[in-house]
Amino acid sequence: MTRKRRRLYLVFAGMALLGAAAALVLSALRDNLVFFYSPTEILDREIEPDRRLRLGGLVVEGSLKRNPGGGSVAFRVT
Repeated sequence: MTRKRRRLYLVFAGMALLGAAAALVLSALRDNLVFFYSPTEILDREIEPDRRLRLGGLVVEGSLKRNPGGGSVAFRVT
């Protein structure tokens, strides 16, 4: 095998390894790549109770309720 052919094989092997690593990372982060969920998507999925997520939508006017003790806010989203 010539040096040129060996170098070509090494380049192809490196590209294959890099592609496989990228595929593994993207598959592991699949759910985390979504910037926000719509209200419909949240209703269609089973979400763990303590999981943090981003919700996209509009707050219904007059639905915002703040806890006087602080810390919690409740509202409706469309």
